Amino acid sequence: MFQGYVINLDSRPDRMAKFNQQSAAKYFHRCSAIDKAAIERVGVERIFDLAKGKELASRPVAFGEMGCTLSHLGCWNLIAQNQQLNDDDFAIVAEDDVTFMPNFENLIPVLMDYLKDAHPTADLIILQKLGLRTEKLPTATEDTQEFRYVYPKQKEECDSDGSSLYLIRKSRAKKLMMEAMERKPFWLADDFSIFCPLENIMILLPLLGVVENNADSDLELERNAVRALREAHVLELK
Repeated sequence: MFQGYVINLDSRPDRMAKFNQQSAAKYFHRCSAIDKAAIERVGVERIFDLAKGKELASRPVAFGEMGCTLSHLGCWNLIAQNQQLNDDDFAIVAEDDVTFMPNFENLIPVLMDYLKDAHPTADLIILQKLGLRTEKLPTATEDTQEFRYVYPKQKEECDSDGSSLYLIRKSRAKKLMMEAMERKPFWLADDFSIFCPLENIMILLPLLGVVENNADSDLELERNAVRALREAHVLELK
């Protein structure tokens, strides 16, 4: 059917159990997420460009955000090495908090085949957005038969709005892994336009996944704490 990878922390078997309740979960290989404790043990300076990350985010990058980025890199490495995939094939990357829309497992193989030939320049297709930077976008229903394929014209249309579900072409995953050998990551997992040119990114509408309760996100709690510290520092300077 299709090749999928789902990111899950070892400390959150409850999330994996919930993800596995979905019919399409059987097509996903679990990838153990990299937590902040592992980053602290290895030494963050060795695996993440803190200065460049801070410059990009306009604030210090949280350990959980670094772990999320590194976890996605781990998925790309698996995709790049997957001998069952051709270079122009797609694989799916998911985070364990995503809920698939109806008929997901039937729609995805058809969409993959279509995109592979009809949109050969599209290397990364976003299937889920939180609606933090843009208005909430429509999600697929059981009656959905037609889709729109939108190429973002500016980074605000695709970045900083969740990374819980997307397609990535194997050739792009291989290229990203080659780049990872030459430089440390500095971007967040949903900074799509930083590691993939806008002309190679597409948004599928209606969306095929949704994160129902972002407030339950460990990462979002840590992000909010970092943002609060930054805002407090700005107030002190004033």
